[in-house]
Amino acid sequence: MTKKLARLSAVLLAVSTSLSLAANGSVAFAQDDAPLSGAASTGSLPSAQSSGAEQYTSSDMPFDVRNSTVGNGVEHDNFIQPFFESLVQPRLAPAGANDWSCKPSAEHPNPVILVHGTLENSYDNWAAMAPALERDGYCVFAPNVGRAGLMAPGGFAAIAPNTNGLGQVQLSAEQIGQTVDEVLKTTGASQVDLVGHSQGGIVARYYAQFLGGTNPEDPSKNLVDKIITLGATNHGTTLTGWADLGAEHADIEGSLATQDGQTIGSTSGSVEGPLNVINEATGLTDAQRFELKKWLVGWAGAQQATGSDLLAKLNGEGDTRPGVDYTVIGTEYDNISSPYTLTFLEAGPGATVNNITLQDGCAQDRSSHVSMPYSPRVIDYVRNALDPEIVPDSAIRCEPHTGALGFSLRSLE
Repeated sequence: MTKKLARLSAVLLAVSTSLSLAANGSVAFAQDDAPLSGAASTGSLPSAQSSGAEQYTSSDMPFDVRNSTVGNGVEHDNFIQPFFESLVQPRLAPAGANDWSCKPSAEHPNPVILVHGTLENSYDNWAAMAPALERDGYCVFAPNVGRAGLMAPGGFAAIAPNTNGLGQVQLSAEQIGQTVDEVLKTTGASQVDLVGHSQGGIVARYYAQFLGGTNPEDPSKNLVDKIITLGATNHGTTLTGWADLGAEHADIEGSLATQDGQTIGSTSGSVEGPLNVINEATGLTDAQRFELKKWLVGWAGAQQATGSDLLAKLNGEGDTRPGVDYTVIGTEYDNISSPYTLTFLEAGPGATVNNITLQDGCAQDRSSHVSMPYSPRVIDYVRNALDPEIVPDSAIRCEPHTGALGFSLRSLE
């Protein structure tokens, strides 16, 4: 089975390269940290910094946060059901989210904005979290951001109508900035709290650090009060189990297993494996290898690989910003954001960080990357971070929970 997956991975890469060449005549190798001046208003990705790079244009209309979702789905306790529902209605919002008439209470003055991950959407990412927070009395907002087409590039997954978070991280961060502005204007609040899953975590941090979410000279003027991340690619990922279908122990819903059946956090496997095969055959440069990643897993997917320019910029002056409280949740069974320890942050001046390993004190919660937002324990950690009086430490649930699909690729071999 593993050998077949490895061959499939190589085929996908070859097709990806052909698409790139066909679309561009000759591939323009863009830098992954290109500026985004005007991109959010036009829906276009900017020209790259490298000489001669072409401009990629998203297939989306200009971003409008109020229309990024249409209608609300129902509450779910798993990822699979809202995923399939969103294939039919890709702009559904989760229950409890995007009520633009909502006014914050005195007990919960900060609206909560939920930021979905790569390949996900507002509904399938937050169909459990949003209604739980709405019941706690929060104004909850969950936009769809980062939509990209195949030629944007958005990777193969852009074919599906319900896949978002494929465009540049900076573009999604600008769209979250527009969301924050609209939420503050509509609700009358002075600050928001951001909850991000996977790429959503670094989108939230990018907005806070570079696009006006925080004020380093006067943190009392920060627009962001708390940032809570779930399996975020804060320091990159090997993309194991996401872009490397030939990884020895890849589990498509996010956990790993050794040959003797023990489960572990992922440190093995990488998108680099199949790319090395092509590199050895063609002598590709690092810039060309980055281009291949873009066309395979989308621009944002490539930016989240360890060592990317985007991550160097994001973490170059420290992980945090003054005046922001950070809660960072990781799971040992995560092989999408891998190894899971790379999600943890180090507090800088004026900031607080609470790094949480989900299995500490609760071995039966085996949540994968995709299933994390549906874990009762994760939901309680988020509620606790927002308001410990609603869910004190002693009341955080510990219940059995598993991956999104409930089985590993190893069980199919």
